Amino acid sequence: MKYYVQGTAGLYVDVSGSNYPVHGADQQYIEIPDPVPEGELLQWTPIIGGQNGESGQAYSSQRGDWLKTSTHVNCWAYLQFSAVGTINGELWLKNLPMKSAYVPNNFAGTFAYWTNLRTPNNWTDLKFWVPGGANYGRIFGAQGGNNPIPLTGIDVNDHSQFILYVCYPIVPAPPA
Repeated sequence: MKYYVQGTAGLYVDVSGSNYPVHGADQQYIEIPDPVPEGELLQWTPIIGGQNGESGQAYSSQRGDWLKTSTHVNCWAYLQFSAVGTINGELWLKNLPMKSAYVPNNFAGTFAYWTNLRTPNNWTDLKFWVPGGANYGRIFGAQGGNNPIPLTGIDVNDHSQFILYVCYPIVPAPPA
């Protein structure tokens, strides 16, 4: 495993021999894992949990597929709880296959289908936002034209079901 610094200009410097990690205001350290093949459909295990942790979840279905390009990851997932357990804090989609790029904005994913939510909020839209440098997404719901609000563990139950998609940027691998 090698360690690289990506500065604001997008340049990479090998810092494997230094006292990693040392953080500067204009740079982020990244780990470069073994290369992930581009264009190959791979599987991942999506998790719906809490910002402050979760326990006791069981799924009757938990499937994710993902595809990496040189600069982005596309993810699809289908999840259905058989036991929701305890979810603390905001509802998060966890365990995305790769961390997103370090940028100032969030990246939106969309739920194509959801059912059996516990709260009678009549959600008309569910989204999740992937923050820069993260491998999770914060789940939000909206009613009609209202502003989205974060969902919490109270909003799901033992049979909640989700189908979702997200595409988010990743830090391109440094030149060989």
